[in-house]
Amino acid sequence: MRKQQNMTQEDVMGLAGFGNRFIIDLERGKETVQMQKVIEVLQLLGLELQVRKI
Repeated sequence: MRKQQNMTQEDVMGLAGFGNRFIIDLERGKETVQMQKVIEVLQLLGLELQVRKI
């Protein structure tokens, strides 16, 4: 989604206030990233997280 919005990782880092390691880990799917930060990045990109029973 970041790329579809023509944003660089640096753009997201600056707007979200997070370091490059977090953004890289998030995009690579690291399982131990902080959920609150994930939610903030999703909101920044105009996305939302939904949890539902499967």
